[in-house]
Amino acid sequence: NLIDDWIKYMKRLNKNYKFIWNATDFRNTNFNEFDHIFALLAYDHLKYEADRNDELEPSLTEMTLKAIELLSKNKNGYFLLVEGGKIDHGHHESNELRQRN
Repeated sequence: NLIDDWIKYMKRLNKNYKFIWNATDFRNTNFNEFDHIFALLAYDHLKYEADRNDELEPSLTEMTLKAIELLSKNKNGYFLLVEGGKIDHGHHESNELRQRN
């Protein structure tokens, strides 16, 4: 269990951490209070932005801003790569539609 393993690892290292599993918890968490955040916000892929239920899923923008908030505490700087993963799904779906027509 990836979640359990991560929590045990954080405890073993005596780290200040939080596991987040839903949008409400995500939005109510002060990211400045933690050094490590593990957020799994959907059982599978998050929805396309046009299909997203704001109450159930944070936006890519929200998640990016929270990541910057957490990472900017690092005095050595950070590298953050942000990508909406469903962009690849959209490409495949577009190809499938073109092949049918």
